[in-house]
Formats: sequence, structure tokens, C-alpha cells
Amino acid sequence: MGHQFTRAHLLLVLIIASAVASRAHKLKSATFLSPELVLAPGSVTNTFHYNVDFPTGHIGIKSFHVEPVDSSGRPIPLYDTYLHHWALNRYVIPKGGSDSANFVRNDGICQGNILGQHYGSGSETRRTATFLPDPYAIEIGNPEEGFEERWMLGIHAIDTRGVVDGQGCRECFCELYNVTIGGGYDGGLKCCEDGDQCRVKLGFQGRKRSVYLRYTVKWVDWVDGEFLPVKVFIADVTDTGERDMTETTGCQV
Repeated sequence: MGHQFTRAHLLLVLIIASAVASRAHKLKSATFLSPELVLAPGSVTNTFHYNVDFPTGHIGIKSFHVEPVDSSGRPIPLYDTYLHHWALNRYVIPKGGSDSANFVRNDGICQGNILGQHYGSGSETRRTATFLPDPYAIEIGNPEEGFEERWMLGIHAIDTRGVVDGQGCRECFCELYNVTIGGGYDGGLKCCEDGDQCRVKLGFQGRKRSVYLRYTVKWVDWVDGEFLPVKVFIADVTDTGERDMTETTGCQV
């Protein structure tokens, strides 16, 4: 009787283990490159790239890892090209219609689409883990009927080769850039926009070079009831608490 019970118990364990294994979901991965960014010493790029390569279908994102690289695929050191920030935004367009982007923001509380990205980071990108353990994932690829989902990648980078003040350029001090901002605005994004130039040491010679953002996405096929959808919230320390859907109130970034 004891042996029969042991065998039955073992059989039950094997059946359960087999059932669990059959429900395991394969983790998929793909690596892509952003469009080319051309930078000269002291120059700034702050560009937005629509319809970038991205996994398709109803899936759950497990992680998103970013690495700035050169045209040979070698990682670029931050002391040469400072990755100020990048942001990955989700949007939809009507099928068979215009390419007008309707952004699908995250669940954060900022006004409009400010800080509405699903992923984003800055110079700390290389050492920031983003992997979501089971059963969690960010559910995407299930837009409303009649719409197609796409992704926009924003990249803000500063080439600091040969500049007179590396830290000042990275922190966008206005006095170091070829811009004039009044009203007591001493530094910030307004002084290091796309095409702006940080001051370079007299006589410094440096070639233009191509830079890319290499991004690796890991995901699983979505199965209702087997994954818990993660909601993304981004807060802003400058948030005034006011809301009128303009950039002058609420989150100031």
C-alpha cells in the first residue's frame, strides 16, 4: 500500500511539473540600431525618430537596454559623447490613413504627453537594470481596432570632445553655448537643443563621426491570465500640481 501511494504521488508530481513546463513562455530578444546621428566636437543632437524598428504582435516587454555605439558597433565612452537622455514613446496611427501620430502615454500624472514615455534614461543607462521578473511585463501590441502601433525614439546627446568645460557642457550651462536665453535662465534643456554648439578649445581639431543608439528588447508572447501588466508612472520633482494641459503649469521637466 505504501509503495503504491509513493508511486501515485510521484506520478502526480511529474504530471504537475509537466503542466508547468508546458506553460513556460520563451523569452525572445532582438537588437536594433537607431538612425544615424552625426556629431562634431561640441555639437548637440536632440532628435525624434518615428517608426523605429521594434518587435510586433501582442507581447509583454520584459526589458529594454540601450547602448551608444560608433559605426563599428563599439561602445562610446560618456566622456566623448554624453548621453543626456533618451525616451521611447508609443503611438498609434489609423490603418490606411495619415501618418499623424496619436501618442499613447504611460499612466503617469504629468500634463499632456510630458514625460509620457514607456522607457527612458540618461547617462546612467549602462548600469540600470530594467528586467521585469515573472509574472510581470509591459503589455503592448494590442491597439484599438483600426489603428496600428508604432514607436518613437528621442535621443539627446552632446559631443564633448575638445570642449572648454566638459561638466558645464553636459549640464547645459547657457554661457557655454551659442544661445541667449533671458529671464534668469542660466542652464537647462533650452540651452542645448538640437543643432546648438558648446564652446570648443581654440585650435582643437576633431572630425565629425557617426553615433547610433543600439537597443535590445526582450519580450514574451502575451497570454491573458498568465502575466500581470505593469503600469508605468513617471513623476517630476518640478511638478506644480496645476493642470491646464500646457507646458507652463504642472510638470516643468
